[in-house]
Amino acid sequence: MRSFITLLALVGLSTAGPLQQRQSSSCSYWMEDIKHQGIASFNANPSGYQVFRNVKDFGAKGDGNTDDTAAIQTAMSSGDRCAPGICNSTTTTPAVIYFPAGTYIISAPIVDYYYTQMIGNPNCLPTLKASSAFKVAPGQLAMIEDDPYSTTSGNADWASVNIFNRQIRNFVIDTTAVAASSAITGIHWATAQATSLQNIVFQMSSAGGTQHQGVFMESGKWDLKELHKNALTVCRICWLRNRFDL
Repeated sequence: MRSFITLLALVGLSTAGPLQQRQSSSCSYWMEDIKHQGIASFNANPSGYQVFRNVKDFGAKGDGNTDDTAAIQTAMSSGDRCAPGICNSTTTTPAVIYFPAGTYIISAPIVDYYYTQMIGNPNCLPTLKASSAFKVAPGQLAMIEDDPYSTTSGNADWASVNIFNRQIRNFVIDTTAVAASSAITGIHWATAQATSLQNIVFQMSSAGGTQHQGVFMESGKWDLKELHKNALTVCRICWLRNRFDL
């Protein structure tokens, strides 16, 4: 079985992409406004477990100044969820991590947990921006860290072909505050079935010799189904070392 990771709009470097140009003048979005009544039916405590998590409810500001790293990671991890290196897999702790419009500064990777949908407001794409002091911990690679490497075994915490049911959609990923000479990756995406990257704009340094890259995929099972016409510019600095079925 093969998965289908659809990069609906992978555009890059430092110019505004067409996704931004198409954004609505209104930031109203139904997912943000409705009453959230969904439960995780097979969770040990379904009535007490929170599926929908607005990062601002966990203390994120999205004001372009505050370091929101800890707040976003708390939104990701709360509720005894399946963390890399601790839990092999689960279907009992799903989560939607929702980002309203805003600019969210991070100084360290956001570690993605199992069975997670990271969703931004599609009418006013939220920006996840690396601070000039952004630093990865040993074993981590990217601003959104999908599958960290163990510092003891050297292997990925999850087997990439066993990573299911996750998505990242409706974001601007911005690395421009980091020096072009410093290596930084937007998304580390080693993954398998029922996963997708959608509606993502990458803003990166366009300086000669830049060490910035948008997406790093070194293993897993996936197809690139659709790329924006500018994606080849991104892929020039984005090492995609897997099999493509185009």
